[in-house]
Amino acid sequence: MTTCPECFFDYPDERGSCPRCDARAAREPRAPTAAAAARDEALADQLAALRSEALPTAAPATESKPSPPPAAPAPLAFQAPEPELETPTLPEPAEPPPPSSLSPRGGDQEEDISDERLEELRKEGGFIVGLLGFPTAGKTWFLNRLKHSLHEQRGYNCIPEAEPNGADVPRTFAVTAHHFQRDGDAFVLLDIPGERFETALRRKFVQDKKLLLAMRACKALIVTLPADETLLSRRASQLYPPAYPADEGSDELDLGLEAASRRRELETQLADHAAELRSLEAAVRVARRNAKREPDSEEAIEAVRAAEDARAARKAELEALRAKLADKDAWQLSDTDARLTRFTAGIGRMAGVMSLLENGSQPDAMIDYDDDAVAAHMRSAQFRKCAKPTFVALAKADVLERQSPVTRAMINQLFKGRDADKQLLQDFDVDPLETVKRFRPALVANFEQWFRWCKFDFLTAFGGHGGGTRINYACEERGVAPVIAWMLWAAQSANWSERQWRDVDRARRLRRLRDGPNRRNGLLQRIGTSGG
Repeated sequence: MTTCPECFFDYPDERGSCPRCDARAAREPRAPTAAAAARDEALADQLAALRSEALPTAAPATESKPSPPPAAPAPLAFQAPEPELETPTLPEPAEPPPPSSLSPRGGDQEEDISDERLEELRKEGGFIVGLLGFPTAGKTWFLNRLKHSLHEQRGYNCIPEAEPNGADVPRTFAVTAHHFQRDGDAFVLLDIPGERFETALRRKFVQDKKLLLAMRACKALIVTLPADETLLSRRASQLYPPAYPADEGSDELDLGLEAASRRRELETQLADHAAELRSLEAAVRVARRNAKREPDSEEAIEAVRAAEDARAARKAELEALRAKLADKDAWQLSDTDARLTRFTAGIGRMAGVMSLLENGSQPDAMIDYDDDAVAAHMRSAQFRKCAKPTFVALAKADVLERQSPVTRAMINQLFKGRDADKQLLQDFDVDPLETVKRFRPALVANFEQWFRWCKFDFLTAFGGHGGGTRINYACEERGVAPVIAWMLWAAQSANWSERQWRDVDRARRLRRLRDGPNRRNGLLQRIGTSGG
């Protein structure tokens, strides 16, 4: 495997070049040909001559106030057949004044934030939240919904702003800073793409200095995981052996795209069958009305039988197709389980790295560390649980809340004979921590082992958007803005004493003992006595 130095994506050696960079280059303007370059040079000379002739003679000042600087000339729109023509290069404008602590430096959110800017943010002492997401958790969707909700509902100014309604949401690969401010309240959110994190895990994790600086700068963490995959993939892996080997060299991006393409084909067939079934049901109603008007007509009675038979056959085909699609989703969940396990284990390694950073290790010096050194530190007496408040956001909860026929069929396949589990999936958000403990106990155990204070909850950023790529803020939203509200409240823990920590832990245990069984209406007791 070869790692791309630009986007940090691992690709097979025989490919010769990074597929992501190739796709990005294909979308960019191509380099001009020799003929186009010659025409550009001639046009540039003509433009320079026209500008020199049009320069006005300096006139004496007539006012005491200085006149504003002339506006930069608008670029010419050349009407040439070749799209490669570019506007001639103009002199660089003067550097703008340094931005405030809430303004992102550089402005290009497709590029990594600089190391220097990360250090500036850390030294400024503001509240910085790290946002890390599993690649299929919809982290970028969550971020745009968070900006929109905080701006519309709570009056925050967001830099950069949320994507406009109808905009495409591309995948992100760079560590970027997003700034939120309102009167007397401000914080910065560092976006850490999941693909970047996974790539670092496949290599020496500490070699990505950008990630180390981002971890050291943040004072709280948001980890977004897909709700359906988190709760269902473990069971799927037990019943459906993974279709692809879970080795570190597997091209998970290509596998995911291939699986998504196959699923779209089945979804198209499913939609066609459903439309045909609706037409056949309408034909049955018409035939029955005709037979009712002509009760003695053999032809009318035979038409009813034929329409009902056709409807029954199409309905059986539709159910078989749903079962096939549910089976394919279960296989895909099984493949996701190993990837999700590695991602979660990587968060544990990240906790060890943050402990080293808190103990005084410098990012430049940690470049020479390896995974064994991090693991040895986590086993030593110097390791301390990460004290950064951590919110585990189980996103896309609407998939479980409003189960489609395919999702319901898949859950019935996975949990056949486990009625308590199926009931818990209906009431998954009553007690999020207990739900995750039931379906993925290792995830909760690991977070409680690595982090001193973490909260689990379900949320929906764009409920029912149907897997499209365009933003629609009219979609349902639930639980997004409260994530930051909890973060801002939990930020007070930075100044807590050990006694205050013990008091909080005791209060949390008492609250769960008091509220848990009552809120669940006895569901936990039924789970404890259920078979399997």
